[in-house]
Amino acid sequence: MISTHVMSARSMVGVVVAVPAIFALKHAWEVYDQIRVIDRRRIHSNNGISDAYCQSSTIKDIVNPRTHVSTSDSRYVDLTLPKNASKVTDERILAAFTHGFFGGKVFAPERIVLAAIGRDLTGFEGVGTNSELQRVWTVSGVSSLKLPTLHSLLFGAFQVCNIELQYEDKDAGDSPSTRSSIDFAYGSDQGRFAGAHRFSVIRNSNRSDEIRVVFESLSCNPTVNKPFAPGFALVFHRVYAMLLFQDSVASLVRDLNGV
Repeated sequence: MISTHVMSARSMVGVVVAVPAIFALKHAWEVYDQIRVIDRRRIHSNNGISDAYCQSSTIKDIVNPRTHVSTSDSRYVDLTLPKNASKVTDERILAAFTHGFFGGKVFAPERIVLAAIGRDLTGFEGVGTNSELQRVWTVSGVSSLKLPTLHSLLFGAFQVCNIELQYEDKDAGDSPSTRSSIDFAYGSDQGRFAGAHRFSVIRNSNRSDEIRVVFESLSCNPTVNKPFAPGFALVFHRVYAMLLFQDSVASLVRDLNGV
């Protein structure tokens, strides 16, 4: 009798361990299947952000007004537009990328957790009042055709704080180009963690069939001038950010091919 109870207990433990493991493996395969269309070698990454983003109002006025020590990184990929998408607008490209970012397989676990929490986790002075906020809690609420409105809050954690379309790219050097971008702030200016993501699309005036898609990120402790996280957490962040970028670009490529 005792041995039957022991075996039953062991079986239960096995099930408890196996079920999450199966779901984790299934999710890992779905992520791999999603991002494998993008060759990792085509993506360029840097431990820093562009001067334009560093000097932007998003960073200087909202996320890090005290210029505290911060951690930043960026990655980009150059894409050739399919012929049927040669006239697609920057907003359309950014919207498709944004939809892939927040609606993709990589972001899914974070999306589920944020939905379970079900409350606002982001707050910055001067970035929209509660009555102004358009809250988005579903993937269907993130359009692949149009950008979310200024100050809208995605999944309680990512607030649109800036949108700029078709402005001169001052980081382009001698090659004339334009840039369009959308910024999402996260965290709080009253806490110990704040940051922002910028999604950009850059067009070279000399190559109308090519675009550069950029994902830049900066995080800091806005109230205390010290690193917001230990080094190992930053390693995880960069791996996660790369997966998010690959997922978003893969979604964008599929979207452009279907235009």
